[in-house]
Amino acid sequence: MPSPRNLRRPAVIVAAAVLSLGTLGGVALGGPAGAKSSPPVKLDGKVNNKGNGTIKNGKVEIEQDDYYFAKTFLKGTAGDVSVKLKNEGSTTHSFTIDDQNIDVDVKPGKTKTVTVSLTDGQPVNFYCTFHVGQGMQGAFYTAAGSTP
Repeated sequence: MPSPRNLRRPAVIVAAAVLSLGTLGGVALGGPAGAKSSPPVKLDGKVNNKGNGTIKNGKVEIEQDDYYFAKTFLKGTAGDVSVKLKNEGSTTHSFTIDDQNIDVDVKPGKTKTVTVSLTDGQPVNFYCTFHVGQGMQGAFYTAAGSTP
């Protein structure tokens, strides 16, 4: 009967081979870590991209968290949009759109609703005044590829 030490040796060799393949670019399981599609709208500065969403029937909900908006980029059609803000973070966040004189603070665990106006081809950048430097910003848009 082989010793327990000899039985472990093949498992160690296989584990080492798998690890070296991963670090040398060998077989990959799943997509690259942290891979994201490119944003539909170009924003200045850091952006914590938590994905794209769609405005439906003139309404959308945005999660505010520490330190991002989810969804970060929201596609819709021209007109007014009712935006429900839900702060799921541990600190107060703002929802600010300079061009529309919107600057609303939302405390942790609370919600607020604002109305945002969209125009064809003109993205609308929104951000948190407290955490924009940490990448907490996003945009509404009607056509991908435009810049606010």
